[in-house]
Amino acid sequence: MSLFSPEITPPSAIKDLCAPLPAEGAVGLLMFRGELPIYAREAITQNSDGRPPVTFGFSEAPPDAPPDYQLSLGQAGKLLALLRKHQVRRLCFFGALHRPKFLQLRFDWEGLKFFWSLKSFLLQGDDALMRAILTYFEQKGFIIPQPAEILPSLLCPVGAMTKIQPTAEDFISAGAGIRYLHLTAPTDTGQACAAAGKLISAVEASEGTAEMIERAGRLAKTRLKALPAPVLVKLSKPGQDTRADLPAIGIKTIEQLQNAGFRGAFLSAGRCFLSPPAETIRAADGAGLFLYGLTETELSEQ
Repeated sequence: MSLFSPEITPPSAIKDLCAPLPAEGAVGLLMFRGELPIYAREAITQNSDGRPPVTFGFSEAPPDAPPDYQLSLGQAGKLLALLRKHQVRRLCFFGALHRPKFLQLRFDWEGLKFFWSLKSFLLQGDDALMRAILTYFEQKGFIIPQPAEILPSLLCPVGAMTKIQPTAEDFISAGAGIRYLHLTAPTDTGQACAAAGKLISAVEASEGTAEMIERAGRLAKTRLKALPAPVLVKLSKPGQDTRADLPAIGIKTIEQLQNAGFRGAFLSAGRCFLSPPAETIRAADGAGLFLYGLTETELSEQ
């Protein structure tokens, strides 16, 4: 399989690459995995007098909501040309970015230069990589808004959201998880861990939250039977660039927690998305789980 895109960049696209950005322009939406990009597209359309954003898909798009353009992460040149063609000024990032296999990138020339500039960040954590990607687009003249400004209604509220509320024992588990995530934040590892009492039973790494939950549930049912049922602690890391990759949970996460025997989840209020809130909370109620939004004070006290 060729590493390079078979498309030849036409002269008009090269002109678009060099064109200056408009002072005011359209909104571009880079759509990665998950449901958040779909909600973001709806919110941007509503807040722009019915004018939808120009959308670019980088993962499997839902059949009922395809993006305007489907691209490979290696096609930076084509992306830049399209952004300038549509006079995009503000560029939004939504969804989970999964690092693709190298042979799937289909580089164009600009994409090859872009990934060469990222070579040192590809061996680091997701936050470092996303900072480098955002800096690249900022240097090209784009404005990167905060996702929380686009979807404020999806942000996790403060306190208990469900009929089931966390117990004192659950808060002890949460304290252990918060301390662990704060301690490991400088290493730029995952945003989540599973805690049972004062023990951290599983941590999120490159495999993602779902596999971590499954692993913690397996341990809780075998080697850690004597400990309390685990809780999920999922937080925005201290110092994290919040313009992309804010933590999020949804109905699928609730199903995974229920199947793994978790008690519930602690989230950072105002810095974590519920996708979508009403349905996620209703699913947690149906599963007998709690959802709790931690305040900055509660996070800083640990």
